[in-house]
Amino acid sequence: MDSRLLSDPIRYRCALAEEIGHHIVGMYSNLLNSHRSARGQAQMTIDEIKGQIWAVKFLVPLEEFNEALIILDNPSDEELARYFQVTIDFILLRRQIK
Repeated sequence: MDSRLLSDPIRYRCALAEEIGHHIVGMYSNLLNSHRSARGQAQMTIDEIKGQIWAVKFLVPLEEFNEALIILDNPSDEELARYFQVTIDFILLRRQIK
Protein backbone atom coordinates (compact mmCIF):
# COMPACT_ATOMS: atom_id res chain seq x y z
CA MET A 1 0.00 0.00 0.00
CA ASP A 2 0.96 3.59 -0.54
CA SER A 3 2.77 4.95 2.53
CA ARG A 4 0.94 8.30 2.11
CA LEU A 5 -2.20 6.53 3.32
CA LEU A 6 -0.75 6.49 6.83
CA SER A 7 -1.34 10.23 7.12
CA ASP A 8 -5.02 9.88 6.14
CA PRO A 9 -6.78 7.45 8.52
CA ILE A 10 -10.04 7.45 6.55
CA ARG A 11 -8.40 6.56 3.24
CA TYR A 12 -6.16 4.05 5.05
CA ARG A 13 -9.20 2.37 6.61
CA CYS A 14 -10.96 2.15 3.25
CA ALA A 15 -7.87 0.88 1.41
CA LEU A 16 -7.22 -1.74 4.08
CA ALA A 17 -10.84 -2.93 3.92
CA GLU A 18 -10.58 -3.19 0.14
CA GLU A 19 -7.38 -5.26 0.40
CA ILE A 20 -9.08 -7.57 2.91
CA GLY A 21 -12.00 -7.75 0.47
CA HIS A 22 -9.67 -8.97 -2.27
CA HIS A 23 -8.48 -11.71 0.04
CA ILE A 24 -12.00 -12.71 1.13
CA VAL A 25 -13.64 -12.78 -2.30
CA GLY A 26 -10.57 -14.18 -4.03
CA MET A 27 -8.54 -12.58 -6.76
CA TYR A 28 -8.26 -14.38 -10.06
CA SER A 29 -5.86 -11.98 -11.74
CA ASN A 30 -2.19 -12.11 -10.86
CA LEU A 31 -0.87 -8.66 -10.01
CA LEU A 32 2.66 -9.71 -10.97
CA ASN A 33 1.64 -10.09 -14.63
CA SER A 34 1.33 -7.08 -16.88
CA HIS A 35 -2.19 -8.01 -18.15
CA ARG A 36 -1.68 -6.85 -21.70
CA SER A 37 -4.58 -8.91 -22.97
CA ALA A 38 -8.11 -7.54 -22.87
CA ARG A 39 -9.18 -10.61 -20.92
CA GLY A 40 -6.46 -10.10 -18.30
CA GLN A 41 -7.33 -6.42 -17.93
CA ALA A 42 -11.04 -7.22 -17.63
CA GLN A 43 -10.38 -9.80 -14.91
CA MET A 44 -8.24 -7.33 -13.00
CA THR A 45 -11.06 -4.76 -13.20
CA ILE A 46 -13.59 -7.33 -11.98
CA ASP A 47 -11.32 -8.24 -9.06
CA GLU A 48 -10.98 -4.56 -8.11
CA ILE A 49 -14.74 -4.03 -8.18
CA LYS A 50 -15.36 -7.15 -6.08
CA GLY A 51 -12.85 -5.95 -3.47
CA GLN A 52 -14.45 -2.50 -3.38
CA ILE A 53 -17.97 -3.88 -3.02
CA TRP A 54 -16.93 -6.17 -0.18
CA ALA A 55 -15.22 -3.26 1.60
CA VAL A 56 -18.24 -0.99 1.23
CA LYS A 57 -20.61 -3.66 2.53
CA PHE A 58 -18.27 -4.29 5.46
CA LEU A 59 -17.68 -0.66 6.47
CA VAL A 60 -21.14 0.65 5.55
CA PRO A 61 -23.64 -2.18 6.19
CA LEU A 62 -26.95 -1.63 4.40
CA GLU A 63 -29.09 -1.78 7.55
CA GLU A 64 -26.90 0.78 9.32
CA PHE A 65 -26.82 2.93 6.19
CA ASN A 66 -30.61 2.99 6.02
CA GLU A 67 -30.81 3.82 9.75
CA ALA A 68 -28.34 6.67 9.28
CA LEU A 69 -30.49 8.12 6.50
CA ILE A 70 -33.34 8.37 9.00
CA ILE A 71 -31.37 9.39 12.10
CA LEU A 72 -29.38 12.07 10.28
CA ASP A 73 -32.53 13.33 8.49
CA ASN A 74 -31.62 13.01 4.81
CA PRO A 75 -27.87 13.65 5.17
CA SER A 76 -25.47 14.69 2.43
CA ASP A 77 -22.86 12.26 1.13
CA GLU A 78 -20.22 14.19 3.07
CA GLU A 79 -22.17 13.79 6.32
CA LEU A 80 -22.59 10.08 5.71
CA ALA A 81 -18.88 9.72 4.94
CA ARG A 82 -18.02 11.39 8.27
CA TYR A 83 -20.59 9.28 10.12
CA PHE A 84 -19.20 5.99 8.77
CA GLN A 85 -15.59 7.24 8.65
CA VAL A 86 -15.21 6.34 4.98
CA THR A 87 -14.55 8.24 1.77
CA ILE A 88 -17.33 9.84 -0.22
CA ASP A 89 -16.60 7.28 -2.95
CA PHE A 90 -17.61 4.54 -0.52
CA ILE A 91 -20.91 6.31 0.16
CA LEU A 92 -21.57 6.75 -3.55
CA LEU A 93 -20.92 3.05 -4.14
CA ARG A 94 -23.12 2.10 -1.14
CA ARG A 95 -25.97 4.05 -2.75
CA GLN A 96 -25.51 2.07 -5.97
CA ILE A 97 -25.35 -1.42 -4.46
CA LYS A 98 -28.32 -1.20 -2.11
